[in-house]
Amino acid sequence: MGKPGSTDDYLHDGVLQFSAGDPGTVYRAARAPQEGEFLEVGLGSARAVGSVTVLRPAGAKGAADIQLRNADGDWRTVGRLGGAYTGIETHGRTADAVRLTWREGAEAPQIAEVVAGR
Repeated sequence: MGKPGSTDDYLHDGVLQFSAGDPGTVYRAARAPQEGEFLEVGLGSARAVGSVTVLRPAGAKGAADIQLRNADGDWRTVGRLGGAYTGIETHGRTADAVRLTWREGAEAPQIAEVVAGR
């Protein structure tokens, strides 16, 4: 399940970005997430991920676990979303997708960018 909306997933110079091409453009969910909902961004193929960065508008609330999917298809939590800028070092873990799994009681998500760096 991907996220609803019109924001594009794309690779740029080997770095995945979940973006509308402008950090000022924000995906805003219409409602608070329900149990089991998430935003998933595919990387195209498995590769080493050195970091995950998530940008949100100032004051955006909502809690999520940041996860990477390994070659076995298992999801591993690498950090938690917090504040307008969240930067997580993932130490080159091999992954083919990034997922934000919304935590119970989270407010409606607002996401500007998700970047999986090398």
